[in-house]
Amino acid sequence: MVASDDTKPTVEGDAGGSKKAAKKAAKAAEKQQKKAEHKASSVQNEVQDEKDISEGRYGIMKLIQSTGENRDRVYTDVKDLGVALEGKTVWVRVRLQTSRAKGKQCFCVLRQACHTVQLLMSVNEERAISKNMVKFTGNITKESIVDIQATVARTGAPVDSCSVRDVELVGVQVWVVSQARPQLPLQIEDAARPENNDPEGLKIRVNQDTRLDNRVLDLRTPANQAIFRIEAGVCRLFRDILTKRATVLYEQIITKESIVDIQATVARTGAPVDSCSVRDVELVGVQVWVVSQARPQLPLQIEDAARPENNDPEGLKIRVNQDTRLDNRVLDLRTPANQAIFRIEAGVCRLFRDILTKR
Repeated sequence: MVASDDTKPTVEGDAGGSKKAAKKAAKAAEKQQKKAEHKASSVQNEVQDEKDISEGRYGIMKLIQSTGENRDRVYTDVKDLGVALEGKTVWVRVRLQTSRAKGKQCFCVLRQACHTVQLLMSVNEERAISKNMVKFTGNITKESIVDIQATVARTGAPVDSCSVRDVELVGVQVWVVSQARPQLPLQIEDAARPENNDPEGLKIRVNQDTRLDNRVLDLRTPANQAIFRIEAGVCRLFRDILTKRATVLYEQIITKESIVDIQATVARTGAPVDSCSVRDVELVGVQVWVVSQARPQLPLQIEDAARPENNDPEGLKIRVNQDTRLDNRVLDLRTPANQAIFRIEAGVCRLFRDILTKR
């Protein structure tokens, strides 16, 4: 009896304490839930308002399916941006090199080949630029291809970090055409750093094997772009000079099957050359460079493989066995007969392809 009397109040006290704790926890959970719902509703309303402001002005461009959409859009090259276009709205297709978002503004560096320009995105209700649009621009991964509609504006001070220094672009629309991966094997700014005398004093180097394994990224550096432009300019000047002097660069396989580059002048022949397909003109050689020298002894001669089986006009009974032809198929395919067969086959295939396409 005593034991039962002593234990009964203890059980009731524990039950009462657990009920109070449960009620207290339930009230705290309900309060937390209401707070979360209120916060979610406020954020949703804010996002909804901002989306309504910039709706249809930014995002990821849908897949191109040859529907003709945006076909009339005219793009302006970054190198052509200048003070003459101040106040005008232009479209540019560029790569996003760097971006820096802070508060209600976002500064980006846009690159096209070796030319760069600064882009400014700032929250503005009059121009329908929302905070979400600025945040979206700041989150675009580096080296992504973007289409940007912007207004050309004069800068207060020259932009030293870009090749176009007198003007900047004030964004109106931002569309991601091709999004790059978040983590790239190497950064363009790291690959573009000089080997010595780094002005920033950073000892960041990209290894040679990393450059070669990711050659597509390495070729985007300003130094490599400049090298290709110099090479293209020298080749263009060289061709222009040769064109003005009525000379041509002609590549031909000679009788011994060596490949050579011949710089020659085109001259008219006194009499038709029966041994050549081009009979009225000839090349007067100026310089000759051997590109690929053939072996002195070839398994078969092209003139022997090209002789007809019957009625040889020269009366020579020289025949090339079938196994020799198959073993040296590369040489056998150079005969005029095989070349003519390939041309006829290609012409017939092209004819049928055109007929089926027109239908």
